[in-house]
Amino acid sequence: MRILAMITVAAGLILGGTTGKLTGTVKNKNDNTPLVGCNIVILNTDLGTASDPSGEFTILNIAPGVYSVKTMMIGYQSVTVTQIPISVDKTFRLNLSMDVQAVEGKEIIVVADRGVIQFDRTNSESRVTSDVLETMPLTEVSDVIKLQGGITQDEGGGIHIRGGRGSEIVYMVDGMSMTDVYDGGISVTVENDNIQELQVISGNFNAEYGKAMSGVINMVTKDGGDTFGGSLNYYSGDHMTSDPIFRGLDTYSPFNDVNIAGSLNGPLISDKITFYSSGRLYRSEGWLNGLNTFTMYGDTLFIDENNNRVRDVEEPYHDENNNGQWDDGEFYVDLNENSSWDDPELTLTPETKPMNWVDKWSSQNKLTFKLNPKVKLRIKYILSHDEYQTYDHHRRLTLGGRNTHFSDGEIHGLNFSHSISSTSYYDLNISQSKKSYKNQIFESVDDPRYQIPDEFYFAFMGQNPDHPNGQYDEDEIFHDEDGDNICDVSGGDYDEWYYDQSDFKYGEAVVNSDYNLLNYYPQHAYARWGLNMSRFYRETVTKQVKFDFNSQINKYNLIKIGIEHQIHSLELDSYALMDSSENDQTFTPVIPVLGDTVDLSGNQIKQPENPLRFSENIPSWVTHYHPNRSYYLNTPKEFSAYIQDKIEYGDMIVNVGLRYDYFDPNSWIPMNSHEPYIQNPRNPRLDSLSVEERLNIDWGSYSHFTVDDDTNDTTWVRYSDFGGFIDNEGLQNQKGWYKKTTPKSQVSPRLGIAYPISDRGVIHFSYGMFYQIPQFELLYTNPGYKMPETSGKFGIYGDPDLEPQKTTSYELGLQQEITRDLKLEVTGYFRDVRNWVSTGIPIDLGGGASYFTYVNKDYSNVRGVIITVDKRFNNYYGWHIDYTFQTAEGSNSNPSEEFGAILDNSEPRRSIIPLNWDQKHTLNASAYASYRGWGGHILIQYGSGYPYTPVYTTSSLQGQTLANVLIQNSRRKQSTVNSDLKLYKEITFAGDIHGRFFININNLFDTRNEITIWGDTGRSSGTAEQSLAEENDDGNPLRPNTISDYFNHPEWYSDPRNIQFGVQVSL
Repeated sequence: MRILAMITVAAGLILGGTTGKLTGTVKNKNDNTPLVGCNIVILNTDLGTASDPSGEFTILNIAPGVYSVKTMMIGYQSVTVTQIPISVDKTFRLNLSMDVQAVEGKEIIVVADRGVIQFDRTNSESRVTSDVLETMPLTEVSDVIKLQGGITQDEGGGIHIRGGRGSEIVYMVDGMSMTDVYDGGISVTVENDNIQELQVISGNFNAEYGKAMSGVINMVTKDGGDTFGGSLNYYSGDHMTSDPIFRGLDTYSPFNDVNIAGSLNGPLISDKITFYSSGRLYRSEGWLNGLNTFTMYGDTLFIDENNNRVRDVEEPYHDENNNGQWDDGEFYVDLNENSSWDDPELTLTPETKPMNWVDKWSSQNKLTFKLNPKVKLRIKYILSHDEYQTYDHHRRLTLGGRNTHFSDGEIHGLNFSHSISSTSYYDLNISQSKKSYKNQIFESVDDPRYQIPDEFYFAFMGQNPDHPNGQYDEDEIFHDEDGDNICDVSGGDYDEWYYDQSDFKYGEAVVNSDYNLLNYYPQHAYARWGLNMSRFYRETVTKQVKFDFNSQINKYNLIKIGIEHQIHSLELDSYALMDSSENDQTFTPVIPVLGDTVDLSGNQIKQPENPLRFSENIPSWVTHYHPNRSYYLNTPKEFSAYIQDKIEYGDMIVNVGLRYDYFDPNSWIPMNSHEPYIQNPRNPRLDSLSVEERLNIDWGSYSHFTVDDDTNDTTWVRYSDFGGFIDNEGLQNQKGWYKKTTPKSQVSPRLGIAYPISDRGVIHFSYGMFYQIPQFELLYTNPGYKMPETSGKFGIYGDPDLEPQKTTSYELGLQQEITRDLKLEVTGYFRDVRNWVSTGIPIDLGGGASYFTYVNKDYSNVRGVIITVDKRFNNYYGWHIDYTFQTAEGSNSNPSEEFGAILDNSEPRRSIIPLNWDQKHTLNASAYASYRGWGGHILIQYGSGYPYTPVYTTSSLQGQTLANVLIQNSRRKQSTVNSDLKLYKEITFAGDIHGRFFININNLFDTRNEITIWGDTGRSSGTAEQSLAEENDDGNPLRPNTISDYFNHPEWYSDPRNIQFGVQVSL
C-alpha cells in the first residue's frame, strides 16, 4: 500500500520573526477528492487542526525545528510524515493522499521530501540552523554573518550589507530588537551554541521590519524540551605562525585561547514549565604582542622591593642596546667602587606579553510556561560581559598605562503567545535591553597609580628631563666615548652621556645643554612612558512593547498587523583627569566635577542657580556642566505600526505591506545657530547675563556685532532691526536660547511578488522604501557646543534634528532547480540612498571662527548581482558557492569625512566615488561531508581589493615630507583569501551521552592578507617614508626601537593561523 506525499518548502511572509507556518491539503488517494475533518497534529506539541471542506489546513505559530506530523481520520489509514523542517519566516507545504483503511491499526510512516526551491519567497535571505552551526569552524555569530552573499566588511571588521553603512542593520533576538541605537551595533552577545536558527535578510524586507535600510539579522534562541538534556563544549588553542611580522608566535601554547561553554535544559514541571540555561567563558591572549620594556612612568621594568612604585636608582648605567637591562660592557657609575655593577632592585629581562587580549563571559536563560494548550509565557534573560585591550603600535614597549575596555549587555524579555485557533494567534512582547561601555586604566579615580611620581613628572609632561641645571658639571661622571677626557654634550661628533648628580632621572641618556624636543622625543620612536588619563562611559537602555496579530482570514490572505513603542535612554560621560596644580612637579589627578562653580585656575564657571537637577525644559548638558567634561542624558521615543498581507492566488504570491514610523528626538537645538554655547557666548554683551537669563533670552532685545572687512570697525546691530541672520529667519521674534527638536514621521510601502515559471523554477521581484533615523551618536555627540573664544574651525557637533535617511530598493531574482539536490539562484539588486549623514557647511561665529554640525546631504547608490549554487547535503556530502559582483558608490564613506577635508583646505565632495567597503568581487565557498561518524567542513572566502586613496611622497633636501593626495579611492588594495577548516569524530561515551572530538584551524594556509596599507605604495609592508627615515637616521639612543620596527605594523594584517582542539559532549 502506498501513499503519495508531496511537500513544498517556501519562504514567505514574515511570521513574527520567531515562528513558521505549516499548510497543505489532504485528499482521498483513490478519487482525489478532499477529505473534510481530517485531524492534523504536530507530534510532541499542542498544535493541531482539522481540514476544511476543501481538504485544506493551516497551522501557524510553530517554533523552528524538525517535526513529525500525524494525519488521522476514521476509516482511513493514519499517516505520519517525519523530518519536516519548520523555519522562521517560512511556509512548509504538505500535500497528502490517504487510503481507505484495510488493516486496522496499520499506520504509514514516510520521510518528508524537501524540495530545494522556495516557491513563495519574494526577497533574498539566507539562514543557518543549529545543526549546521555545530559543524562550522567558526565560533562567533559575526563570522557566520560575513559568509553570506552581498556582505562585505570594512577595515575595522564592520559588517556592510549590500553596500550600506554598518549602522543600517537591525539586530533582533526572538523577534525583538537588540540594536544599540547609539552606534547601530549589537547590544548583547548571543553565542552560536544558543541559536536555533540564524536568519539574514539582505534583500528587501517586509513591513514588519523597520529602523533598517540594508539588512535584518534575526536570531531565534533555543527553548527547553520535555526531557532533560545538556551539553558541554571545550576547546583551547593558540595562534601559530613563522611570519616574522608577528612577535612571539613561533611556538604553540595550547592554552593561550580557552573556551568553556555549557547548557542545561528540560522540564521543571512536566508539561507545564521548561527551562533552558547556558553559559560561556572565553579567554584569548590574542596574536599581537609587545615587548614589556618600560613602565608607564618611563622607568625600565624592575622588582619593586620596597613597594614604593618607583625604581630606586643606586647605580645608573647607559643601556646602549636598549634592552632594558644592564649588560656586561655597558657603561655604569660604580658608586660603591667595588668594580662591579650592583642593583638592589634587579632590572628584569623584557618579556613578550599580549596586547590585544580578550576575557569575556555570557549567559542565556529562558523559562517557558505552558499556561494551557494554546497559551505560552516565555521569560528570557541574556547577559554578556567583555573585557579587553586593543593593540597600540606606538606603545609596543610600554604596555602599562593603556586603557582597558569594558562592554556589558543584557536583555530582559517577556513573551505572551496566544493561539486563538490554528489560523490565528497574537504575540505580546515586553523587553528591556541595556548596553554599557567604558574605557579607563584603573577602576577608581583615587587609585594612587594615577599620580605621576616627582622624578617622572617632566617626562610625562613632555618637558626637558635634564633638570635643574641642564648642563654637565666638572664633578659629574660621564661616558668618555672619544677618550678626550672632556664631556662633549653640545656639538661635535659626540653627545656623551653623563650622570647629572644635581637631579638624576633614570633613563637620562643623550643630553644637550640646550634642550631639543626632537632629541628627547625622536621621530619614529615607540613611546617610553605615559598614562592615558581619559575616562569614558556610556549607557543605552531601550524599553519596548510590541504587539503582533496574525490571521489566515481565508485561503488567499494571511494578514499581519502590529504596533511597537520604544523609549530610549542614552547617557554619556567623558573626561580626562586633570592636574590639581600646575605649580609643582607632581601630577596629582583631579576629576572635573559637574556643577563646579570655579575651574582649577579659579576662573568662574557659569552655572544655573539649581545645578544638577534634570528638567524637561533644560538640556542635561546645561544642568550637568563642566567645561572640561562632556555629559548628556537624552530620552528619545519611537513608535511604529504596520500591516502586511500575503496573498496566495493560484501559483502567484504577493506580499504587500505598509509601515508607519514616528521618532521624537526629545532634545534641543540652539535658537540662534550663531550663538550655540550658552556658558560662553561669542557676543560680549551677553556675558553679564546669568545662565537662567540666557535660557529665557528675548533675542529682539539684544544686538550682535559685525566687522567691516575694509576698516575692521565693529558695528553693533539689534536683532530686531537686523531681522536675524539669513539662516535664522525671524530670530528677532524668538525667545529662549534653545528650541525643542521636531518629531519625524514616515510612511514606507513594501511590495514583493513571486511567480513560478515551471514546477522547478520561480522568479521574484521586490520593491521597498526604507527609512532610518541616523545612529543616535550623530544626533547627540559633543553636547553643549563647547568651543574656545579663539578663531578657527570647531566641531563636529551633533544635530538631534537630523532627518531620516532614505533608501529605495529594487530586487529581481530567479531560483532554478537543476536536480533534486542542486539549486541555482541569481539575484540582481539596486539601492538608491539619500539623506545620508555628512558634515554641513561652516556656521559663522564671527571673528574668524566657525563650527560644523552633521546634516543630511550625502548620496550613494549600490548595484550588484549574486549567483548562488547550492548542493543540499545528501549521500554524505553537500556544498555551497556564492559569487557577488557589486559596485557601491557615494559622496562620502564616513559622516565626518568632509569635515576632515575642510580642515585640510580641500573642496567638498562634488562627485560620487567608490565607498571604502566597495568590494567588486566576493566569493564564498563551503563544503561539508560526514561518513560513519567522521566529518569535516571547509570554508573559503575570496575578496577583491578595497579602494584606497594614493599618496605620492617626495622629500626636499632638508628631509621634509610633502604629501600629494590623488583622487580619493581611485586605486585598489591587494585581494584577500582565507580558508577555515573543521574536522571532527563523533563518539558515543555511554548510553545517551554522545559527542565529538574536533579540531578547528582558522586561516588554514597562514595567509598574510593586507588590510591597512601605506598610501604611497598600496602595500602594508613598505613605504617611501621608511626609506627616508633610514637614510636620515641619526642613531639617537633615545629611540628604543629600530626604524624598521616602527614602520612594520602587525595589526595591518589579517589574523595568523589559529589551531584549536576541543571536545563536545551532549546528553
